[in-house]
Amino acid sequence: MHRGTTHRTHAPTDSGSTVTHSTNISSEAVSVPVHVRGDKVNEAVSFTGEFTIGRSASCDVTIDSGLVSRTHAKVVRDGAAWRIHDCDSTNGLYIGGTRQTEALIEDGTVVRFGIDGPALTFGLKDRRGESRRGASAPPMSLQDTATSSCGERESSDASAPNPSSTPSTDEPNQRDGAASNADAERLSDGAGPGRSSSRNAERSSREQAAPDAFPSDPGPMKRSVTAYYDYYFADDGNDADGGSHTRLLRQAYQRARHSERRQFLYVVGGVLVICLSLAVVALWQYQQRERLEDLAMEVSEGIQRQNLALAQLRRTVDDDPPLQGTIAEIEQERRRLENVYQGYVEELGLRRNLTEEEQIIHRVARTFGESEFSMPAGFVREVRETIHGYWLGPGKPRFRQAIERAQANGYVQPIVREMMRRGIPPEFFYLALQESDFKTDAVGPPTNWGIAKGMWQFIPTTARAFGLDTGNRVNLRAVDPADERHDFQKSTEAAARYLQLIYTTEAQASGLLVIASYNWGEHRVNSKLNRMDGYGIPDAALEGIEDTPDERNYWKFLTTYRSRMPKETRDYVLRVFSAAVIGRAPRHFGFDFDNPLTEAIDAAADVPYAPPVAREDAGP
Repeated sequence: MHRGTTHRTHAPTDSGSTVTHSTNISSEAVSVPVHVRGDKVNEAVSFTGEFTIGRSASCDVTIDSGLVSRTHAKVVRDGAAWRIHDCDSTNGLYIGGTRQTEALIEDGTVVRFGIDGPALTFGLKDRRGESRRGASAPPMSLQDTATSSCGERESSDASAPNPSSTPSTDEPNQRDGAASNADAERLSDGAGPGRSSSRNAERSSREQAAPDAFPSDPGPMKRSVTAYYDYYFADDGNDADGGSHTRLLRQAYQRARHSERRQFLYVVGGVLVICLSLAVVALWQYQQRERLEDLAMEVSEGIQRQNLALAQLRRTVDDDPPLQGTIAEIEQERRRLENVYQGYVEELGLRRNLTEEEQIIHRVARTFGESEFSMPAGFVREVRETIHGYWLGPGKPRFRQAIERAQANGYVQPIVREMMRRGIPPEFFYLALQESDFKTDAVGPPTNWGIAKGMWQFIPTTARAFGLDTGNRVNLRAVDPADERHDFQKSTEAAARYLQLIYTTEAQASGLLVIASYNWGEHRVNSKLNRMDGYGIPDAALEGIEDTPDERNYWKFLTTYRSRMPKETRDYVLRVFSAAVIGRAPRHFGFDFDNPLTEAIDAAADVPYAPPVAREDAGP
């Protein structure tokens, strides 16, 4: 169909008058089909009485446009004149760009249905087809004019569409000549105002199937989609505002929205029930885990008490052989508790998500008698920093050379055997590495408490307390062959007894607290703290702490009593502990040798009542 084409058809009406129907079609505006009682207005049609205009097929004049209400307007006789009335439509009536609720119709009056909607031109014709102005109510004729504001721009260039053009309908365009002739034939066959036809029923059924269709013309939708939504669907929309079609549309929307809200509430309720159930299960699991962890900590404390009792009995077993039966019973109970503890570790998956390095750290902590379940946050990180920042950094050559020295001089097995015979972990072997790198001729600097000498770096008072002769050159910073601190065998036995004493008294079987005490007592890092009987943890550090394994342990000194322990002592413990971690799996840390203690621990299998954890955890 070509732009600007005009179709005009004239046919006689029942009253003998004629009406001219003109449809202007351009690239900027697609005409909206107009029907009279089921047929298009493509021929002369006139009315001599009241008639209605709207989108519904029940109206006398039907305009297929979503901008037109179901019953948009009615035209009535008013004495010698005709008047058009707005039937409470949604988009209103516009004459000369102004919205009107009712207006006088004269010959040539153009009425637009909605400010951007389709328009009809009304004419007053006598029976000869001439215009009548001021006469007594001549017949009313209709003319379908431009369907949008763009219809007045038929001379515009088709390649430059106006962005404000009104929406096109979903009906196929049937404005060509063949369609016009066919429509004329249908009208002449009797389809007209007040008459029914089969097409009325078809068009009515289509309208009922999709009564709320929006116009497909993109103009108003692009111009104000939000305005359409606010008018039809906003929560504050007034049901009294608009025609019956609009009110039904709003009611349907509200019903659908209420249904969606109910479904949403059901879904939310179901999700809340599921979340509540999961929370209950999680709480139960959390409580179960806490209960198991509490039990595991109780078992760990029980093991520590057993270790303490065994170590205390070993101090006197040589002098009282009948106590060996008691030791055997305690040892059996300790092994049972170790199995229970290991079961808790596996059930709770304590080591399940740990890296290999972290698992080694946990096992070494357990070897020293410390509970994994109460290990302070940050301890593993500090150990790893010491390993990688020192022992695998500037201290790596030192570690390698010290182990090679101990193995070359046959120091490993005697140290391990002596520690196990005293009932303390063989990992105290690494304390001698930190003190002297296994050098028996080591001599320390002068201090207020004398000069420390030998592999275990005893100060004179501690050496004499454990039966070592310090010789005549005790105050000289030099090796003295008469000073038994330089004797490997005697000094090692004295060191084992010293560690055993701390282990069974102040430290309460906390291996890491024993290491801290060794540094405290021997080197007096804080001169304001007094020593206990010349050795051990200073009195001030133990003040107010209950003398039990669950209070006297290294974890407590890292948390509750952290201020009582000098930083130098904490660093000292980290050095010894980290060396023990590397020694547990040297190849994992880049060394080309295996655990130096494994063979020595196996060789000490004949030592009665040796700590079982030492033998079972010798490897990674």
